[in-house]
Amino acid sequence: MTNKEIIQAVNKSIQNGKSKQETFDALKDRCKIPLEKLAKIIKPFYTLRAKTKYKKLNRILLIFFTIMVLLQFFSLISIIIENGFFALLINWYSTFLTLFNVYVLFEIAKCNSGSHRLVVLATAFLLLLLIGNIIIEPFEPIILIDIVLVVINFGLGFYLYINFCPEYAATKERYQNSQGQIKLRDSYKFAD
Repeated sequence: MTNKEIIQAVNKSIQNGKSKQETFDALKDRCKIPLEKLAKIIKPFYTLRAKTKYKKLNRILLIFFTIMVLLQFFSLISIIIENGFFALLINWYSTFLTLFNVYVLFEIAKCNSGSHRLVVLATAFLLLLLIGNIIIEPFEPIILIDIVLVVINFGLGFYLYINFCPEYAATKERYQNSQGQIKLRDSYKFAD
């Protein structure tokens, strides 16, 4: 199987309600790739069980992230009103980050695999920009609202990411080969 076929098989299995372990066990003999590579391919997929378990927390993240994106839009609108449309090009990082966050917002809403990693990346970058803004410009207390929202989104995104994509355990297990010899082989166990 090619990598693309493996990814499609993993996606189909997960969408059919199988756990990551069941998916791994079903594909490990069919795939001609190292088991560790197969485990790494399976790890970022969100299982239906995990989506159901963390549905409420994902909705809370969606609400906070929506508020943050709306505040970014209002900030862009105030830039346009004060300085004209050309100012968006000068503040390209704010424009890009706002558009990227809109994309992330839709990914959170669909609870797609990898969406919470994007939340962590986007909020970490935004937090760095906010801290840089505090250092460069005079402190305004209103920026605390932005910082609190970013920290909440970062925390929720990180928590959901580590719960949707927990690390698998790699161990050695004994087995008996066809010649009757006892050998060691790699074994991978997923938390869900």
